[in-house]
Amino acid sequence: MSNFLFSTGAVAPTFIIAFTGYFLKKRGFFSDDFLKQLDRYCFRVAIPCLMVRDIADADITTMFSGQFVLLCFLATTFLFFGLYLICYPFFKDKHFVSSFIQCSSRGSIAIFGVSIAINIYGNAGVTPLMMAIAVPLYNIYTVILFNLKADDGEKALSAAHLKKMLYGVVTNPLIIGIAIGAVFSLAKITIPQIIYKPLSSIAATGTPLALLSLGAGLKFRQIGKRINLTLLSCVLKLIVGPALIIPIAVMMGMREGHLIAIMLMTAAPCTVTAYIMANNMGGDGEFTSGVVMLSTLLSTVTITMWLMVLKGFGLV
Repeated sequence: MSNFLFSTGAVAPTFIIAFTGYFLKKRGFFSDDFLKQLDRYCFRVAIPCLMVRDIADADITTMFSGQFVLLCFLATTFLFFGLYLICYPFFKDKHFVSSFIQCSSRGSIAIFGVSIAINIYGNAGVTPLMMAIAVPLYNIYTVILFNLKADDGEKALSAAHLKKMLYGVVTNPLIIGIAIGAVFSLAKITIPQIIYKPLSSIAATGTPLALLSLGAGLKFRQIGKRINLTLLSCVLKLIVGPALIIPIAVMMGMREGHLIAIMLMTAAPCTVTAYIMANNMGGDGEFTSGVVMLSTLLSTVTITMWLMVLKGFGLV
């Protein structure tokens, strides 16, 4: 019972806020234009401030682990391209493969990952370090996927695409926030209170507002498109991926915060960013939206399950 209470206590607040956003949207509290601006605020201001605060407050030299960094890199790479190589021969529509793989590999760690880590530990812990590796790789690998061979033609990864991809990585507000926080932490510089207090206040708005916005954007009617493939993508994202990577992390000796971060990286539901990328890169936006919706719903159960497993074995 204690394992169940620990797991639900970590997961339930996150999803309660998200689904509150859904019901508030239904009641007319949020307009579509407001939600777009709210997303922009969370992504460009509030969550980067959260990254700065939590990393600046942490001792990076203590929480840094070469094994952890390596596993984050290898796991993300495998989940993208391993799945691509396995799935590609079985899809008649070769243009669709990239959308399917992105949905099955890319998790909402900036919102759900950070929120659940805060629920467990009171701060983001090592989740920002994981994000510093996974978020750029998500963007880079997604661009590569949507530019791989399709059908009888080749869609080359052009210099323009590469330039845009790299620019997007280095200007990503989350990465900038992580980098700024790392500078303060490594240099052991304390942020002056006159800056820290407003920074912390803004940071505190990031996760709840992002969850409200995500929930308000849920459109469950979109789940129906290619329902069998939608379900398969959710199973790969929420169950198969974590089942492959978490045991490796355990065998490498990872425990507590590092193991929680690995679990969140692999088990978080598909991110809304995947829908934006699919729409802008010739992917299947409707299918992607359906996976975002369904994986968000199912992850209330699956993330609780993974936390119960880890807690039951005394790993967290």
